[in-house]
Formats: sequence, C-alpha cells, structure tokens
Amino acid sequence: MLRRADIRLITLTGPGGTGKTRLALQTAADLLGEFPHGVFFVGLAAITDPALVVPAIGQAIGINESAGQSLSGYLKTKRLLLVVDNLEQVIEAARPLAELLADAPGVKLLVTSREPLRVSAEQVYPVPPLALPDPRRLADLSTLSQYEAVALFIERAQAVQPSFEVTTANAPAVAEICVRLDGLPLALELAAARISLLSPDAMLVRLGERLKLLRSTARDIPTRQQTLRSTPTWSYHLLNPEERQLFARLGIFAGGFTLDAAETVCQAELDTLESLVAKSLIRPVGDRFALLETVREYALEQLAAGGESEMVGGRHAAFFTDLVDLAFFDRFEHEGRHSDQLEADHDNLRAAIDWLGATAPRLRLVGRLGWFWHVHSHLSEGRARLTASLAGSLKRDEDHAQGLAAAAELAAWQGDIEVARRLTDEAVSIWRELGRVQEVALALHELGWGYFFVSNDAESLHCMEESLELQQSLGYPLLLNRAQTGLLQVLVSAGELDTVEALAPEALKLAHELGDLRSEHFAHHMLADCPLIRGDCATAEVRYHQALQLAVELRDRSETAVEIQGMAMAAAGNSHTERALRLAGAASAELDALGIDNSGVRFWQELLDRYLGMARSALPADAAEQAWEQGRHMMLEHATEEAFALPQ
Repeated sequence: MLRRADIRLITLTGPGGTGKTRLALQTAADLLGEFPHGVFFVGLAAITDPALVVPAIGQAIGINESAGQSLSGYLKTKRLLLVVDNLEQVIEAARPLAELLADAPGVKLLVTSREPLRVSAEQVYPVPPLALPDPRRLADLSTLSQYEAVALFIERAQAVQPSFEVTTANAPAVAEICVRLDGLPLALELAAARISLLSPDAMLVRLGERLKLLRSTARDIPTRQQTLRSTPTWSYHLLNPEERQLFARLGIFAGGFTLDAAETVCQAELDTLESLVAKSLIRPVGDRFALLETVREYALEQLAAGGESEMVGGRHAAFFTDLVDLAFFDRFEHEGRHSDQLEADHDNLRAAIDWLGATAPRLRLVGRLGWFWHVHSHLSEGRARLTASLAGSLKRDEDHAQGLAAAAELAAWQGDIEVARRLTDEAVSIWRELGRVQEVALALHELGWGYFFVSNDAESLHCMEESLELQQSLGYPLLLNRAQTGLLQVLVSAGELDTVEALAPEALKLAHELGDLRSEHFAHHMLADCPLIRGDCATAEVRYHQALQLAVELRDRSETAVEIQGMAMAAAGNSHTERALRLAGAASAELDALGIDNSGVRFWQELLDRYLGMARSALPADAAEQAWEQGRHMMLEHATEEAFALPQ
C-alpha cells in the first residue's frame, strides 16, 4: 500500500498487543531502499501533549526548530517515510500531521494508533490478531505449527526454554492457549515467557486469571507492554466517563452482542459505542460486536469496581431469557432463523444460565433451550445443564415438565434409552395432568427416535404411531407431517422399503410446501436409504446430496455428518474408494467430537460395514488407512465441500 502513489498516510489500528508497532517496523525495514532520504521512527509513548508531536518528528530527523530550522521547509523536497508510533494518546496531533504531509509531496506517514486519525488523506489498515487453529479438530503437528499464533508461541517459548516443542501430548493445550488469548501477539509472548515454569496444560488451567498471570520481567520493552493488564489499562485511561461506563458494562457480554442487546442491557448510546469501536476496544464482526477476551476480562473488573455487576447481570439474563422465549414458541415455523440467533449468542446464554443460579427462571430457560441444543448438536452440554437444573426442582408444573421433556429428547438422540424412557414417562404424566396434548405428542415422538437409535423398532413404531394419532387429532399440518416422517424412517429400519418409497414423496412435497426444512431433510434421507440398501448407489448418492444440502442449511452438525456417511457409502458403491474413506473418516471424527454414537442403529451400521468394507478391500491396506486418516483430520466444512463436489 505504501508503494502506491495515491496513498500518503496509513494508520495501523487495533487493540493493544496486536503487533502494530512490530508490523510498522518490519514494513519500514522492507522499504528502506525505496525512500532515498531515509526512514525515521518517531515513538510517542512518553508524549502526552499534542503540541510536542511535530517537534518530536523534527528531533528524530535532526531538525531543531528552536534553532531556526524549519521542519516543513526541510520536508518539502525530500522523499522519506515517517513511522509515528502510539498516536492514540495525542490524537489531537492528527491535524498538524496532515498539514505537514500536505506541504511535503514526497513524504509518507505510517502511523500506529488504537483509533483512526480521521483525516482525509488517511488509509486505515486494521491489524488483525494472528491466525488460529481450531482446537476441536487439530491438524498434524507440522500443519499446526504453521498457524501464525502457534508459530509465535513456539518461537518465544524456545527463546526461554530451547528444548520446548509441540508434541502430540501438549498440542491440544497449546492450541487452546492461542485461542483463549485471541491470537494477540503480546499475550502469546507473555504466556510463552512462562513456559520454563508452567507446562502448556498447567498454563491453560491458570488462564482464567490471565491479567495476573501474563507479565514479563524483560527490561527492554515498554512499561505498558510488561503485563497484559497494562495494555487495556492504557486504553481505558484515554476514555471519557461515558465511554468508560459503557465499556465496563459491555464486558457482561460473552462471545459478542448485537446493537439491540447493547442498547437494552447496557443503555448504549450509538455515538459512544462507535467511539469504542474506533478506539479498537470493541470489534465489529458482521452485524455484531465483540470484545477480545483479554479486554473483556478487564472490562468485567471495571464493572465490578463500579458496583454495577448485579444490575447489568440481571438485565443481561432478562434480555436473553426473552430471546429464548421468542425462539421457543416460534421454533417450528422458523427453526433456522431462531437456532442461528441462539448459536450466535450461545456464550451469552451460558452466562445467563450461570448468573441465574439455582432459581426457577433458570429451569424455564434451559427447558426452552433443549430443542436448540438438539438441532445444533450440543447434546452433551444440554443434558448436563438440564440435569443440574432439574436436580433442585420438585414442582409438577410446566417448567419442570418442559425440563424433563428436553432432557429426555437429548438422551434419546444420544441413544440413552433407559434415561429417555424414565424422563419421558415423568414428563408425559405432568403434561397429561395439565391437559397439554401437543406436548405429550412431541415427547412421544422424541422417545420414538430414542428407540430407533437402539434399533428397538417395535417400541419405536409404538411411540411414533401414538404421537401421529395425537397430531392427527390436533390437526397442525407441520407437526403432523413431522410425526409421519419420523414413522417412515423407522419403517426403513424395519425393512418396509416399498411402503416408505410409496409414502415418502408426499411427505417430502408437504414439507417443502410448509417450509419445514427438517422434515424435508429427513424425507430426502430416507429416500436415499432405500436405494442404498438395494444397491442402487448412483440414485442414493444424488439423494444424500440433497439431504446434505438441507442439513448444512439447518446448521445441524450431527445430521451433516450422517449425510456425509451416506455420501461415503454411495461413493464406495460407485467405486470411488479413496473419496469414500476420506468422507467416512471425516464424518466419524465429527460424530466422535460431538459425543454421538450411532452404532446402535443396526441397519445403518450394517450398511457402513458393507460399503466401507468394500472400499477398504479395493485398496492396499496402507492406502485405505491413509485415506481414512486424511478424513479424520479434515474440518467438517472441508469434508462437506468435498462431498458436494460429486464425481462425474
């Protein structure tokens, strides 16, 4: 950018610790030969008076205006680069800098600041944190070390302890440290400096108090960078009172927030929020905003110091309880929209649940989140939350019944049929007392799925048929069709393929007309199962492809993995053996990561054994294992892309 003739001033922005100064210095070093009159560094960390900025530039160049020398006169005929570091605390100097630049056509400015200068010549370059791995699916060690954040951590750790290396044992902790520290170079360097005292696993345990843990004893770095606490403190003290109050309140949000949430929970004024964004304390992320976790920890300290934690925490819990209520009562008609919103705010929901503690509103909240935890594959987490909340509940009321039904649904979809049966019986008993026929039908439907996952087709059919009868009495088309679709999937397991292929197209058509993507997805799936069972893999592959598209649209990771398994088996039957094993390996790894074991679905397991066995036998053993392991290390998103690319 600096090489372009039309760019005269670049401001590197970002929160403290992102490496703005280092990036500016490296850029300047790379361009030394392109500015015949030199490259000059002007550090402003010790300057608090804007009037001293221009004299500091003159001093760096060697111009003494008090002795009659003119800085502007000197610069007019020169081609040079000025690197001006840490302008945020003297931001009022932006105007004289712009005027200096306007009078010197051969001069360029590279500025670092936590907020833009807001002058017409400025080109803002936000400096992002370093690239991060996904701790849920770690690549091999050589690939892991190529992530920028991991590479910096290793480099700095080895400077302290030359024998340090990333191993299979410590790789998960190293990756999690990098993610928890937001990929901030300063935070990573301070963490790596502790490696002679703490192993990565021990360090990870202590990151909950990162502002205390991360400090340096190096004498040659600025005071504001010797501890992680100093970095947000430096920015905080540059804020006015309104900005400080809003910054502290915004710390209540975990994982980001919307403008509506900020206005409701924190009484945010748009101009004040915009100022915090400009000062790099808040990051815009699409149509949401977020604080880096290191910055958020500091904000929460200020919130507590200001005595507003309880008030803002209560507003936060109330806001997200209302969000969950809205989604719950509209979940069948607009599942995708509401589940995506809840996923975006999942960390906020966790925080709200924790804040509510052992109270009745907590049970109501988690009970109404059960459907979301199911469709977005958070089964184990949801069960743990529900179990904890139900433990203190004794009333036979709607909240208790909903909590039981939600816990039963998650247990059923994990194949824990004994727990699912017990919880469903108790929930149905309460629902019947309350006269809630719809809830009884829904609970029986989910229990039917539970029996399906352990291949107890007789009990599954009994539950599905009773649920269907109740839905027929109620006459709600969408849920009636869902009950029918669930019943048809059980008939696939029971081998009634002719019946399924006769009835499923009508269920598919109705699901499409109703806009019910979940039922449409299942209909495509069962219509793929039938030809796969019969050996018609070409037809099966096309239909699993359609089911996969809908699973991805639903953001349902478990169903996405299952459809990829279907694609893998069809690929094996179509003699695309390496593709089959890669896809199957990726699906297997994702299901393992989600804590889902579908081996109890006997007909599905038999199909997997049959088709993947064909693929393995068609390849040398080492080639088959290599393809499988390649898949095991693929991100689900990459596996999905490969699955979508149907072979010609």
